[in-house]
Amino acid sequence: MAKLNVANVIADIHFRTRDLETSEKESLDVVHICSGGDCEGTAQEVSLVSAEALNNLGKVYAKMGKMKESFKSFEKALFMRKSLLGHDNKKVAESLLDAANSYFESGVRYEVALRAYREALSIFSKQSNIKNPEYCIIAKALTNIGHIEMKLGKYAAAVNHYKRALLAWEKYQGEEMDLKIASVKNFLGVAFKQMDLIGESMECFSAALAKYREKGLGSDHPDVVATIQNMVGIKHDQ
Repeated sequence: MAKLNVANVIADIHFRTRDLETSEKESLDVVHICSGGDCEGTAQEVSLVSAEALNNLGKVYAKMGKMKESFKSFEKALFMRKSLLGHDNKKVAESLLDAANSYFESGVRYEVALRAYREALSIFSKQSNIKNPEYCIIAKALTNIGHIEMKLGKYAAAVNHYKRALLAWEKYQGEEMDLKIASVKNFLGVAFKQMDLIGESMECFSAALAKYREKGLGSDHPDVVATIQNMVGIKHDQ
């Protein structure tokens, strides 16, 4: 069992370093071994190791553009984790978020991604011991929901989720917190602009720009450039 756990870790490392073919092979090997029936450990332990490999395969296939295979892998991983751990377990939320992120980043299945994000956030809302890194996860999920709603033209809903993302980032203690807050304020400014709420939009852009400069980002930094362009665009339209 220990070797299979190590194999899952190695597969994840290959995924993160964009060696998708090797990551796929490692995970497929784990699934194959687990299904062989001669693994050490309890049936639940073997199934959870297999679920971890299937979850990684879901991410790998999404990056490869194989969305049908990705969807099937995530569905299997989710079914196994829900059956073994219960619907409100954080491992279930992990699978839901991985699936949602994959669908969002690939630009397909936006509605499926939204359902997965919302189910994952519902799980976190029931937890009494939210850890610091999880605020980062929650904030990113809320931000991505806002992005999807922007693409769907649901600007008021996007504003709501960007505001919730800001609250989550403010609870997170980490080096990237300030820049993430600035980025979300920029997104919020764009949403307000789409709603013709110019005062609120300019306020968000100004706050984002001030935070970028406070963190030492130069005038040629892409985030600074984008924020200034957003502000110039508003003044040009007035």
